[in-house]
Amino acid sequence: MMNHKIVENVFPFQPFKPCAMNLRVSLTLSVLGVLTCSGLAQAYPVGHVSGSLLSQGLGAETSLSESSIPYQTYINDTFNFRVQVPENMFTSAAPMVGKMGQRFLSSSGNFEMAVYGQNQGNWTLEQLYENTLFVYRQQGAEITFSELGSDQFIISAIDPEGAVLYTKKIFHEDNLLTLGLFYDAALQLELEPVVDDIADSFRPVD
Repeated sequence: MMNHKIVENVFPFQPFKPCAMNLRVSLTLSVLGVLTCSGLAQAYPVGHVSGSLLSQGLGAETSLSESSIPYQTYINDTFNFRVQVPENMFTSAAPMVGKMGQRFLSSSGNFEMAVYGQNQGNWTLEQLYENTLFVYRQQGAEITFSELGSDQFIISAIDPEGAVLYTKKIFHEDNLLTLGLFYDAALQLELEPVVDDIADSFRPVD
């Protein structure tokens, strides 16, 4: 079993108390913003998830790059979203409380993915965007890409320890949907097609 180092509940991006974690993990999870010290179950092999993880083709409606990497589709019925999960890159999965979503982890610990939904609350998309940028910069991360749209935003950064931090948030109906990825910057070229695939496939289920 893998030990998880998580932060206390901080929605959306307030100062947090670490559970004895390194800067890379604390920075990433402070921006993800909903994981709690007691709120993440122990890790299980991929397949035991708080939602549907389907072994199936990518489907014509999913615009993913052509590659030999097999994907599975994770569907969260609580907040009605879906995302493609690279089948052979993650060896364990940890469900979040309340069927909010799922965290996927590689065996080496150098690639992690979290997807979840929650109520929007009283925050606007622009406020969440500015807050995310603020938290990254406050903790020494270099912003490498940021884009604010009408119903979503994307921010990518590199933290002081050399990890790529990727956040995509979508407003859909009354829900805020979040995709968070982090991985070693040394793997950026190798993982870029996979990250693009995951990000492009992350969407609401209408």
